[in-house]
Amino acid sequence: MEGFNRIDVAEGKELEKDYDVDSMSYADMQIIHYDFVREVILDRKLIQGKNISDSLFFAAVEVNEKILLNLNGKVSDVDFRAEKIKNWKIQGLLLGEEKKFMKIILNGLSGREEFECAIKEESATASMFLAGEFYDSLSFGGEGLCKKHVDFVRRHPLMESYKR
Repeated sequence: MEGFNRIDVAEGKELEKDYDVDSMSYADMQIIHYDFVREVILDRKLIQGKNISDSLFFAAVEVNEKILLNLNGKVSDVDFRAEKIKNWKIQGLLLGEEKKFMKIILNGLSGREEFECAIKEESATASMFLAGEFYDSLSFGGEGLCKKHVDFVRRHPLMESYKR
């Protein structure tokens, strides 16, 4: 099974050895995603040369902020879901690097109900959600960005409580 040699899978498995990823809360996953996007993905140096339009960049900043607004109750779950649908439609019209860029941003628009239902029904785990994010980082920025993403999650202060 060649796919298991991919760096995103290997790095995710290493993370799971050190942290109980599957016990992560929705809020912690959202905050870590928000911070990663804000500190790494929205760094102009990273996207330089990737043909990301300024309008898409600023839209991504706005979309990312909705994560915190939702967690703080300033954007309702209904409005958050509508934001997700609207931005998935936009992402569907994009091509190339812009499509990959927006996919990373949109990972943060998973709603609490969707996340908790998937966990409760055992149709997904927190590690599966993270694995998708690592794959999207690999797709957008190669092995270097994927490793940076895993390392960012590993070093995030919220991960301390999940350490094995």
